[in-house]
Amino acid sequence: MNRLTAISSVTKCNTSDGTRTAACRRHIGICAGRPSFVRTCAFERRSSIQVRSFQNVGQYHRVADETLESIQDAVEEYLEDNFDADADGEMPEVNYADGVLTISLPPRGTWVLNKQTPNEQIWWSSPVSGPRRYEYIESMNRWVYSRAIEAKSGDDSTFDVVDTLGGILNKELEGLFGKCVDGLKA
Repeated sequence: MNRLTAISSVTKCNTSDGTRTAACRRHIGICAGRPSFVRTCAFERRSSIQVRSFQNVGQYHRVADETLESIQDAVEEYLEDNFDADADGEMPEVNYADGVLTISLPPRGTWVLNKQTPNEQIWWSSPVSGPRRYEYIESMNRWVYSRAIEAKSGDDSTFDVVDTLGGILNKELEGLFGKCVDGLKA
């Protein structure tokens, strides 16, 4: 079942005698587990933007692994071309293992990107922008910041470049080193 995120339609489910309507029962599989759903039995569709719901866990792993491996390759090449080890005395490290991409740039900090399989997301932790969650939008072939998706209304599916996983990493590395990363999908 596809997850939907911004069109303001709310279906109230409780009838006057406290039973649930058929519409409520249809949406219970989507909303179950949300505390507000248990209390109000309301189904909210916040956006018409189609967030990718992978057909199986293998497909999610394939797309997420390809993304994180391409980021690893682009950042490694970028650091080889732009980082002077003698200036700071410490070498940067880029490592991808077990679904976790770690980009350590001493003394500037460490970025961590990791797969969150149950949510079909990639989570981001940055010393510059903090934590974020990214969801895959298949039509864009991009991982997009979850809050940016939630903020959209109607059929607007355009995002700022910093709302994409590649875009924010590019912005932060450019801020540190003064040059964009080639090969990152923004």
